[in-house]
Amino acid sequence: MKLAPLVVEFDLPDEVDQYAGRGGVSTAHVPISRSAGDKTKGFRFQKLRACTRLLHRLELSAHSPVFCAMEFLEDSIIFEAGHTLEIEAEENKIYTSALTFQSPAILNTIVALLDLDGHYMHEGALDLSVFASAPIGNEHISPEVLSENGLPPSKKKFEILAKLVEERALDLEEAAIARHLILREFSKQYPDPGNRRLTQLSAWGPADFARFVERISWSISTTSMESLEEDALRLIRSCKYFSYRHEGQERYILSELLDLLERRSHSTTMMGRLVGSDAVELVFAQFGIAITTKPVDPAHACWGTVVAEDKRTVVEKLLAVAPDYSKKKLDRIQRATSTARYEALQFEREYVALRHRVLLICEEDLDAWKLTPPSSMINPDEVDAVIEGLVSKSMKHLESLSKTYHYRIQDEQTVRGLVLSLFDDCYVALD
Repeated sequence: MKLAPLVVEFDLPDEVDQYAGRGGVSTAHVPISRSAGDKTKGFRFQKLRACTRLLHRLELSAHSPVFCAMEFLEDSIIFEAGHTLEIEAEENKIYTSALTFQSPAILNTIVALLDLDGHYMHEGALDLSVFASAPIGNEHISPEVLSENGLPPSKKKFEILAKLVEERALDLEEAAIARHLILREFSKQYPDPGNRRLTQLSAWGPADFARFVERISWSISTTSMESLEEDALRLIRSCKYFSYRHEGQERYILSELLDLLERRSHSTTMMGRLVGSDAVELVFAQFGIAITTKPVDPAHACWGTVVAEDKRTVVEKLLAVAPDYSKKKLDRIQRATSTARYEALQFEREYVALRHRVLLICEEDLDAWKLTPPSSMINPDEVDAVIEGLVSKSMKHLESLSKTYHYRIQDEQTVRGLVLSLFDDCYVALD
C-alpha cells in the first residue's frame, strides 16, 4: 500500500523534543508512557519486526533515503524522504493469550495511535499499523456496554477485531461499541476533563471511530519468533546490498542490524535514534570483505524442482533389500541423518546446492547399479559398498566443484550424512 504523503513540514511533537534533548514539555496533551509485558522476549520480537520493516522498505525504495527507529513515537517507525516525507508508524507486540477488541493491549494500542494521529491533526498523513503475535479470541460484549449504547441485550456474536484483521467493514452496532470502548479507555488514561484531545474525540461519532480503526493496518496471527527471523534472513538475501560475498553470513548481518537498532534506540537525540539506509549499506559492506572471491554454487535454485516420491525412511529402505542389516549400523545411520538436518541449517544454500549435485550423482550411479530383479535381497556388506561408493564419488565431485564455487563443506562425514539424508528424505532408494 502506498503511503499517503505528509504535505506539511515535519513538526515533531513535544515528547520527541525530550528525546532530542531539547527538554520541551507540552502543557496541552502529553502522551503517557506505555510499557510492554514480557520485556526480554517482547524486545527481541520488536527488534526483529523493526528490522524486517526497514529491509522491506529498502526493497521497495529505489533511490529515496529510508530511516527506521525503535521506541520513537511508536514501537517502530519508518521514514522515507522522497519528494515528500512519508511515515509508517507501527505498534508491535507478542502475546501469549488471545486478543479481542476490548483487550487492554488492543485498547492501549489504539489510544497510542490516536495520540500520534492527534499530533498530525488526523489528516490521514500517517500510515498506521498493528502487528501482533497472538490468537484472536471471541468477543463477549457485556450487557452494560450494550445498554449504555442504547443496544438491547443480544446473543449476537461480535467479531470486531477479527473483522479489522480481515479488512471487513464494521456495522453500526460494532462502530458504536468501538467508540464506547475507546473513549472509556482514553478517559481512563487521560482523566483530566479539560483534555483537548479528549474533547475532540468525544465529538466523533461511531462512524468516525470506525473510519479510524479501519484505517489502521491490522496484522494479528500466531507469528513465531522463528518465522519472523526467517523473514528477516530472506529480506537480507534479497536486499540490494547483498552479493555472493555475503553468502553464509546472513545471520551475522542480521545480528549486527538488530544490535544497531537496539543501540540507536537508547540515544537521547532525535537523529541518534534513526538507522538509515546508509547505515544498513555500511553493515553489508563490512561483511562483504569476504575471505573468498568464489561465488556460491547456483544449483541451490534448482532444488525446488526436485520431487520426492518414495515415502519410506532410510531404515525401511535398507531393510527392504537387506533384512539382516545390523541394528547398530541402522542406529548410527539414523543419527547421521539427524545431524545432517542441523548441518543443512548451518550451511544453508551451500548445502542445498551440494545436495542437488549429489542427488544427480546418486541417481546416475543407482540407475547403473540396478537390483535385478527389483525384489532381490542382498547382504549388508553390499549395501555398505554401494553407500561408500556414492560417498566417494560425491567427495570427488565436491573437490572438483570447489575449484569454481565456494563450499565451506569439505569433509567426508558431512557428505556421508548428506547422501544418507537423500535416502531418508524419499529421494533415492536401492530397490
